[in-house]
Amino acid sequence: MRRKDSPKTAAIFKALLQVLQEDGVAGLQMAKIARNAGIATGTLYLYFQNKEQLLHAAFPYFGSLIYENWQPKINEKAAFEGQIRGLWLSYLQFLEQNPSFFILSELLSHSQRTELETAFLQPLKSLLEIGQAAHQLKKAPVHTLTLTLYGILHASFRHQDSDHSNRLTFQVHLLWDISWDAIRK
Repeated sequence: MRRKDSPKTAAIFKALLQVLQEDGVAGLQMAKIARNAGIATGTLYLYFQNKEQLLHAAFPYFGSLIYENWQPKINEKAAFEGQIRGLWLSYLQFLEQNPSFFILSELLSHSQRTELETAFLQPLKSLLEIGQAAHQLKKAPVHTLTLTLYGILHASFRHQDSDHSNRLTFQVHLLWDISWDAIRK
């Protein structure tokens, strides 16, 4: 990879994200990325030999975007269920505003995906540990509770992506009720 122009590299990474959001993995073509970055396709190949190299190099950039944009706020004055629900809604809002998160996570290596998801889900895990210590949640590993809450959102988004008539936002209350019933004592 050529490393002479940081602004150009950032433009390439932003273009990659844009192409993923607009066209998904199927539309991930170097020519589209170059066009969206405002550079020639040949220039893109001077920076990255192929899509795999581009994705690998873009991981830290995507990670920083997620870390910068993911600032959950927990209302510590609310009852525990309200705190969990508020955080769960924060995840929902983040995922609605950043639909490419799922696409990106599936393109990463297992270790990269694990690293990203661990950081992303840490606020939820911490809150669930508090709930378990207060005996408000089922006796299950925190990892299982985390996957239950987040998994419902993840599966709903994946289904929504394939069925555009099924808008997740219309099902929020039902999804929350199912999620909360699954983890509470």
